Amino acid sequence: MLIDEDNAAILGFSSGYRMPRLMHKAHRHQEIEINFLLAGTMTYLATGGIVRVPAGRLAVFWAAAPHQIIALEAVGHFYWFTIPFAWVVQWQLAESFINTLLQGGIVLDEVGNAGDEAVCARWHSDLQSGDMQCVRAAQLEMEARLIRLIHQMPHAQKSTKGSSLPDATDAVQKMAEFIARNYMRSLNVAEIAQPTGLHPNYAMTLFRSTCGMSVLDYLVQHRLFHARRLLLTSDLKIIDVALESGFGSLSRFYEAFTRANGCSPQRFRKQIHELKGQS
Repeated sequence: MLIDEDNAAILGFSSGYRMPRLMHKAHRHQEIEINFLLAGTMTYLATGGIVRVPAGRLAVFWAAAPHQIIALEAVGHFYWFTIPFAWVVQWQLAESFINTLLQGGIVLDEVGNAGDEAVCARWHSDLQSGDMQCVRAAQLEMEARLIRLIHQMPHAQKSTKGSSLPDATDAVQKMAEFIARNYMRSLNVAEIAQPTGLHPNYAMTLFRSTCGMSVLDYLVQHRLFHARRLLLTSDLKIIDVALESGFGSLSRFYEAFTRANGCSPQRFRKQIHELKGQS
């Protein structure tokens, strides 16, 4: 297994600036992450699928779900920023935006902004300075930039209800973390809810109302991520991919994989190797 077994790292409010690198194993941490690539294209394998991130476009995702850079094309440096998950929820951003993040999707700015490169450079400088006034300014500017990004998204104008979603943050994070560490084995809802201390039925309702999907569907997303990675990095037979990813049978794996990816595992393996060959 190439996903770390340890609890996800805690990076807090931080930043970096470097050349992107192919990732030989999936990575995760507890924050919301923002990426901004200066040149070329990088391709992520994320829980929600495969996403190509071009230069000049902000990309935002919840990094508690496994993610892995699998292809690079003529890339330059990129900025990355991590923001505590609770902050982003408490900003009361659009429900559709938060739900996309919680479901493992990558929100990509389809419009872009000519000033984003300079803004990212300023954010990085502010966070590295250690000056708390500069850090606070960067935090406020990131909130404003996400609001503008969401405003450009279709059907994303409704704000979250600050009284309910933040209260669910801790429980959802605990369940998501438990799934991320245990999805390869057989799980039931009582086990998944146990870290929250809540009744399983209430915990499942809370997860669905917060994430817009059931906890079992979220579990399947993690298993599908692992299956995609095995198809990418190994020559395992399809049955072995299915079992190692946590699916109890080949038929369940085929049904879930084809529904999620629109093609068979064999076809996906061929397409992903063609993609790698271009990088």
